[in-house]
Amino acid sequence: MSPFLRLPLEIRKHIYEYIIPNTNIYNWETISHRPQFRDDGVCSSSILRVNRKIYRELYGDWYRKATYTLRLEHNRTVFVNQHIPIGEALPSTILAIRSLDILLFLAPNHVSVDGFRTRTHHIRTLANMLSSGKSSLEKLQLRAVASFGAFGPVRDGGSPYEILEANLQTFQSVRGLSQVSVSVSMSHAVAQFFSQPEGTVNGKWVTGAREYLDTLESIMMSPRV
Repeated sequence: MSPFLRLPLEIRKHIYEYIIPNTNIYNWETISHRPQFRDDGVCSSSILRVNRKIYRELYGDWYRKATYTLRLEHNRTVFVNQHIPIGEALPSTILAIRSLDILLFLAPNHVSVDGFRTRTHHIRTLANMLSSGKSSLEKLQLRAVASFGAFGPVRDGGSPYEILEANLQTFQSVRGLSQVSVSVSMSHAVAQFFSQPEGTVNGKWVTGAREYLDTLESIMMSPRV
């Protein structure tokens, strides 16, 4: 047995605190350099592969402090720089995360029925993971991003619920969180289209979208059933 493993567990746990990630974990293909994962230096998950004992002791804490970013794009999911095609299994490490930032690109449900159903199933799989008894999730930031294609149908005065419900309703199964933030950001073209005063059709659409997101936040912070 190595000298490190001869130390009492309490001391090993204290040492682990100096090597686990404690900053936001982004997908570094979107930034200029690979993140350090700690505010005082670099750390690496390779330590989890040293042996089974260290893995069992450290695994839960490794995903405890940092906020991880997950991107749900139209044809893939990106998580810690893993590119996962829509329809393939998501990594089980998501279950250990306590703070998660989901960037979800809203899909228009009128373009490709088969493609939309496959993507919806993928989103449902993620929501089922986060709502399961095995999930450690406590804090969630859900940021939906809208292109003009996703909001095209509302040019005729449509309701926000059709698009938002189609993309986000499955997250209603996620309950018991201590902190939730749900928002929608728009591309420049969409923002221009919807920059109308309240009382107009477009203004009512924006107000309705916010009401939907507020309701979703409340549901996810309600007690688990």
